[in-house]
Amino acid sequence: RKFFANKAIYYSKNYLNSFSSDGYGFEGVGYWNYGFGNYALLRQTLYDGTNRTYDSFTDSKASLAALFSKEFGMGPGNAANFGDCHFDVFFDSVTVRIVSMSFLQVPEASFQVPNRAEGLNLAYHLPKLLSQNTPFVSGVTTTGMYALRRFYNTSGVLVVRPNSYADGKGLAATIKLGGNKGGHSHNDIGSYVISSNSNKLTGDVGGPQFYDGDTFNDQRYDSPLMNSYGHPVPVVNGRLQSEAAKVLRNYGVNIKSKSFSNDTDSILFNLKGAYAEPYLKSLTRNFVYSRKDALITITDSVNFSTPCRFEDALISKKQWTFTGASSGYFSDGNDTLHVEVSSDAPFTMNATILNSYNVTFTRIGIYLLKSVTAAEVTVSFIGNSPQASQMAELSSSTSSQSNPSFPPKSQTKTGNNATNNVGVQKSPPRLRVLGGN
Repeated sequence: RKFFANKAIYYSKNYLNSFSSDGYGFEGVGYWNYGFGNYALLRQTLYDGTNRTYDSFTDSKASLAALFSKEFGMGPGNAANFGDCHFDVFFDSVTVRIVSMSFLQVPEASFQVPNRAEGLNLAYHLPKLLSQNTPFVSGVTTTGMYALRRFYNTSGVLVVRPNSYADGKGLAATIKLGGNKGGHSHNDIGSYVISSNSNKLTGDVGGPQFYDGDTFNDQRYDSPLMNSYGHPVPVVNGRLQSEAAKVLRNYGVNIKSKSFSNDTDSILFNLKGAYAEPYLKSLTRNFVYSRKDALITITDSVNFSTPCRFEDALISKKQWTFTGASSGYFSDGNDTLHVEVSSDAPFTMNATILNSYNVTFTRIGIYLLKSVTAAEVTVSFIGNSPQASQMAELSSSTSSQSNPSFPPKSQTKTGNNATNNVGVQKSPPRLRVLGGN
């Protein structure tokens, strides 16, 4: 018995390697539910089996892994779904309750035997059967989602929230500068998720609904769901991003500047290392989040040594509607997020429906009409506030006239007019990463 207990203690530490030293979970929310749920069961078993002398949660990395469930969410029931995490998955309430009991001394709710309507997967309900003597770990505190932000500085993942009430209301976002490790990673450096009133309206659409023989072999990144084409990041001179985990091993997270305050959070970071493009001199993404104005702006700045093609993209599982040559909105029937695009170079926009691994989503491409040596593309996301509504109404009525960089309609391609003109590509060709490390 002692032999197996020692082996369990030793090898269970391998699981904690799926978390960064700053507490970020590389495998995402869904695999936290699976992995940490089992880790919590093992913890209780070892605690009871050692006569309450060994508690794995006292390991500092274990406590950080536990608090990932308290700190990563943008709001109640709302968290970014990077990598292979399914789109609508949130932290399992049963396992989160164990975390609360272990660190925050939250009273334990009574257990009720599940009925047939809840499903008969008893393994899922095992954490509810933990004994009343769940140990408490002292000295570990967190403000959780009541904090205005959670910045995982080593991993390079930033979560920003509109207020300190943790009520799920308002405009929130999560952006990743890194955070890629292991087999569930996507090529998504610079990706993000933006939500309005806890509804995720644009950004990363998450992982596949099933796995097949190509999911974890050298064909994995042929899928637009997993390569960068299906993420809200640039395509550089026809090249997609290189394999993200390798990029980060070689270059790390490259932050050029950041500033956090009660009103505004901003972070500027380097994307050049993600693209194996020999003519690329520099590529940065600047993310600015204004709580006061319910406004997010993302600006990509690119420089080439010779004229090259450049495109950007918006991604969503929700409804997209064009309102002008450079504007539109995402909507799910409950909330609306207005979008304005601007650039110092002429561009056009076109929407295409993609489907991969049973996940259907829309990619709105932003295409510069000419090859450039330098350009900036800025996307503004306007949330629901009095100021934001005024901005959206003004920009929608004047966008095609007020910005000379927008080509007139006679010069634009399908999909940039005021109608929701969307091309359908139900079975897109698998796109291979161009270049790699």
